[in-house]
Amino acid sequence: GWLWRPADASGWRGYFSDILTAKDGSAKAAAEEGAFFALSLRGRSCASGVGRVPWDELLGTKLPPIEPLSPSDPPAPASEEEAAV
Repeated sequence: GWLWRPADASGWRGYFSDILTAKDGSAKAAAEEGAFFALSLRGRSCASGVGRVPWDELLGTKLPPIEPLSPSDPPAPASEEEAAV
């Protein structure tokens, strides 16, 4: 992993505070439902919010594959039982 120090720490605190209080005006929703913040491979903010992470949208539109899949690659297993075989 890597560590990063923001150029404008107070600006980032305000940004995250706004995210955490946007849903109902308090941090209660974030404390109960969780919150997320995602960076793209370029290090830019690409998604944030309160509640469940919209993985299908996030991975499908904001984080495209680095390399194309090969037609000879096998399909991913549909379940843990299938993966264990």
